[in-house]
Amino acid sequence: MTVETPVAGPAGYANSGYVQSLAEFGTPLALSRSGGWLLSVAFRDSGYRDAFGPYPLFAVEHPASLAEDIAGLKEDLVSIYAVSDPLREDQIAHFEKAFDFVRPYKSHFVVDLDVGFDRYLGRHHRRFVRQAFRKLEVERAADPAAHVAEWCGLYEELCVRREIVGLRRFSAAAFTAQLSVPGCHYFRALRNGTAVGGLVCYLDRDRAYGHLTSSTALGRDLFAPYGLIWTAIEFFRGKARLFDLGGVPGGMNATADGLASFKSGWSTTLREARFCGRILNRAVYDKLSLAHAGGGSGHFPAYRAGILGTN
Repeated sequence: MTVETPVAGPAGYANSGYVQSLAEFGTPLALSRSGGWLLSVAFRDSGYRDAFGPYPLFAVEHPASLAEDIAGLKEDLVSIYAVSDPLREDQIAHFEKAFDFVRPYKSHFVVDLDVGFDRYLGRHHRRFVRQAFRKLEVERAADPAAHVAEWCGLYEELCVRREIVGLRRFSAAAFTAQLSVPGCHYFRALRNGTAVGGLVCYLDRDRAYGHLTSSTALGRDLFAPYGLIWTAIEFFRGKARLFDLGGVPGGMNATADGLASFKSGWSTTLREARFCGRILNRAVYDKLSLAHAGGGSGHFPAYRAGILGTN
């Protein structure tokens, strides 16, 4: 039997390998004191850049040093923006010192892993879990990186179905790196030996994160998402305190496809992710915003309003 060695240092979103997996979208920029990372990108032909936190969450090891890191950024960076980790509410006071604003952005569905299914999971979810396990084999892969091609195929199906573009349409190279990041766990739903669903998660010390999931049409018909989430939650019990299942596109009212209802049934609480922004060069920010703002009240940075791949 293979004994898994716990990851001692930063894992998942906090690991530098995860940020490097997004290098095709921007140049990784280390915040050396706080242990955070940004991705910087040029804005058109202006000669200036801005920077944003890696998708989906901005992970910081030493938040008390974040304000000092940001104050030391070069002047050609016009602005920075990021989404805070909803499982790290203890960091918000430091974020408020480091950024111009920290505002509610999206509620995430979170599982308290000390609470057993017998105390909250409804009959609807239990019924579909039973059906999933009758028709599918669900397992945690011993080596996530060995299943990159399989996962890429599953995720491409999701991208086509939901018309995903921009930063969230990860490349095969990005996934090759992400499935090799310390703390990565990959759960597979199989029908007659063929994968019909997958779930990529990260475990970073006492916190688990559902990174991405996708199932084929057959997998959805056979309730693969239910088997995958059940298996992941049971696996992370005793290894983490909280498991972030993420939010839903468009916010809490985007329930047309049942995703909010699905995640709500698994969760025991909600946690708020916050959108954080700071203007580093006010004169250039105002100039670019005047020339390029494309509408979108409250969009930050204003000069990127309407451009795919921003907030």
